[in-house]
Amino acid sequence: MMNKRIIYGLLGAVILSGSLKFGYAQQKNFETATVSTLPSIFPSPVFMELQGESFPLGQAVTLVALPEVSEYTKTAVVKMLNKAGVKNVNTTPKIPKSIRGTVVVLGESKNGDGKSLISNNQSILDTHKEGYVISSGKKDQGFLISLMGHDAHGLFHATQSFAQLITSAFFPSLLIQDYPAQPIRGSVEGFYGKPWTMLEREQHLLFLSSVKANTYVYTPKDDPYARDRWREPYPADTLSELGRIAKIATDNHINFVYAISPGPTICFSCKTDFDLLKDKVNALRSVGVRSFYLALDDIEYQKWNCNQDSITFGKSGPEAAAVAQSSLLNKLQNYIKGVDPEAPNLIMVPTEYYDAKETPYKAALRKNLNQDIVVQWTGTDVVPPSISINDAKAATKVFGKPTLLWDNYP
Repeated sequence: MMNKRIIYGLLGAVILSGSLKFGYAQQKNFETATVSTLPSIFPSPVFMELQGESFPLGQAVTLVALPEVSEYTKTAVVKMLNKAGVKNVNTTPKIPKSIRGTVVVLGESKNGDGKSLISNNQSILDTHKEGYVISSGKKDQGFLISLMGHDAHGLFHATQSFAQLITSAFFPSLLIQDYPAQPIRGSVEGFYGKPWTMLEREQHLLFLSSVKANTYVYTPKDDPYARDRWREPYPADTLSELGRIAKIATDNHINFVYAISPGPTICFSCKTDFDLLKDKVNALRSVGVRSFYLALDDIEYQKWNCNQDSITFGKSGPEAAAVAQSSLLNKLQNYIKGVDPEAPNLIMVPTEYYDAKETPYKAALRKNLNQDIVVQWTGTDVVPPSISINDAKAATKVFGKPTLLWDNYP
């Protein structure tokens, strides 16, 4: 397949506002400032409205990080406040009874304290996975900014919006509710040629988190240990570096997905090959990778790689290939779920990864593949000029489930 990179889907792009400009009217006392329009946040939240005048952050801010908040998320918010000119950030795990000065609260709405805060602040309780609510404005004798995620992912997404809001000494009084339109959103490093460096991957992961994506697939075609030499273990230093990148992804609420491409040489019915596949999975699991992907694109499916497959699956061809691939994928899915029941479902790229036409291969895949395994699809062509809703519906029908769109970018 060609060089493929995608943002599968970002958040819904609707802002409920009629304003076109954004600015603060300077005042001599600097207690409040008039906000003429909504601030700009990307991706655009599902709902956002102003609730009053903007207010100063001040030189000192109290940061309330409820017990469920990770150290990484708390530290990230402290850095954002410091960058905005706040010199002293005092952290505490408890919400003060009375708000004085500027108080920023981080938490999850399922938590008792988080629910109470939202109720008292007359905000919305978000119930969507990865959703969040930001509310800000005057409270008691001070100003309160609350960032409440439905879950840990949602809270982290709230901090990414907070980073875009906290660009000056004043903060807008507003209410934001946001949640993703698609469950998997991210990019694929899946091109031929020199792979990215580890530094480039790290920078890319930080970009993905900033736009509230949640998935990165590692599948460079020219990583020999993922394709041509997939049976061989990674050198220790390379494996360690992959683990380091996976940790950065996890900290930034990105699912690091490791993809292996054994198709050119694998014997689908061979126990030894399956054991080697498990060894590769276990090696990656040992450094923190929990999500996996089997790429079966750009391979020959008119002939077998071993005689044993002809005995097990019959004469070679597209239909038999789909049966053999399904057998391997189902075993791998069962193995991964057996060692890690909470692991994300296995993802696969079929050999017929494009168009939505009925074929013997797709029919056999639809019939034999475990329904929990995610199928990727590039649209009506390898690099389609466009992808319509009707195209997606046709793909859902032919593959027997909603597909994960891989928008192929050459």
